[in-house]
Amino acid sequence: MLFIDGTWLYYSLFERGDRCAIRERFGPDWQKTHCVDVSQLPPMIAADIAAQLEESLGMPRGVEVVRTLVFTSYRQDVVAPLRVALFQQMQDLLFEVHLGSFQGMQEKCVDIALAVELLHYATVPDAYDIGVLVSGDRDFIPALVRARQRGRRIAIASMRNSCNREFSDPSIHIKDFETVWLDDQLERLIVPRASLLSPVGARPARGAARTSDPLPRSAGAGAG
Repeated sequence: MLFIDGTWLYYSLFERGDRCAIRERFGPDWQKTHCVDVSQLPPMIAADIAAQLEESLGMPRGVEVVRTLVFTSYRQDVVAPLRVALFQQMQDLLFEVHLGSFQGMQEKCVDIALAVELLHYATVPDAYDIGVLVSGDRDFIPALVRARQRGRRIAIASMRNSCNREFSDPSIHIKDFETVWLDDQLERLIVPRASLLSPVGARPARGAARTSDPLPRSAGAGAG
């Protein structure tokens, strides 16, 4: 099961400025020629974890993403079509997008909501064997520790320039796998615009002009 910190993912992809790995790989104007294909997130993360399992077990081990949950929020007073388009694409792929809203500069409840769901499903029998956090935010460390104490295996998918150093500290016992670095697989995640019918940023997002409700409040429950 994937637990995606949508706010972290958006800023890691689009708001890192000169520190952006995508700019370094594809150039400063990469959004004119390339776009983000978020449909690749679940399979590329699953393939990485499967490879680690095969290396440790000495035999092939398939990894299936049974569900992908995304947690994010938006400012009610700001029109952000690129951000809306990213999460609309996720909803179109049947990711479960949990959307909140806030005013001013303070985003609320996104981290709490993700941590609560991570821990909730850790207590549900057979909900997930491996929980994958897609983030680099150290605020999730207590939840990751508790989920492991519940017998769940934990993996982290992140980007090097957006990941807290504590995630690499073995003494805090938060993960069972090597970190899945998304920036090592940018060629799968960032694709030429012509290869996608509806890439992020290539068309107006549904509801982009309606800042009061840029995305539907509930999304279909789906596998990643």
